[in-house]
Amino acid sequence: YQRRVRGNNRTTMRLGRYSHNGEIFVGVLNADGNIIKLGYNGNTIAALKDMANLKTAVAQAAVVVPAAECTVLSPITGCEKVLCIGMNYVDHCTEQDVPIPKEPVVFNKFASSIVNPGDDLEIFPETHEFDFEVEMVIVVGKGGKRISEKDAMNHVFGYTVAHDVSARDWQLKENGGQWLLGKAFDTACPLGPAIVTPEEFDAHNAKIRCILNGET
Repeated sequence: YQRRVRGNNRTTMRLGRYSHNGEIFVGVLNADGNIIKLGYNGNTIAALKDMANLKTAVAQAAVVVPAAECTVLSPITGCEKVLCIGMNYVDHCTEQDVPIPKEPVVFNKFASSIVNPGDDLEIFPETHEFDFEVEMVIVVGKGGKRISEKDAMNHVFGYTVAHDVSARDWQLKENGGQWLLGKAFDTACPLGPAIVTPEEFDAHNAKIRCILNGET
């Protein structure tokens, strides 16, 4: 859905990609839980670059599709970069028996690693240490370089959630301990279901969890 935040030019929304009757499109969840169809041939990046027209289309809500008739896809694909911060939870550092980093541990996944939320994961035979983590994702909506801390949030469109799938043996033991091969394989990044704007989501106090076979 979409609503204006008082004293702010930004508009809250829950943006996603959906499939309906064989057509893939960008859409926004409305207050009734159904999908306002926006189109863009399912290209979320194109939609983010067309924000003024996107907001108008959401307000008009010319075509609304019942959510029950739609398949939820990953909310964004074809990204230029999928940058990740490793060892960013104290508990995770403790369970891995590694020191808490003083500087961010940066690695990446490939855009081809992204799959839809709920898709099957490919467990390839070369790994014997398949692992899983839930992560909060920041979706950058406006490019830039050397962005100051005070201006950083002006470049953030919103947040979503991801499953950071890892092959721990290939991340930490094989290939000289380089992380890439253990992090960037196909199906290593289930993403979504939706991107929520910052006004809609308290990133500093959010609780996220991963449930595997009924266990958190």
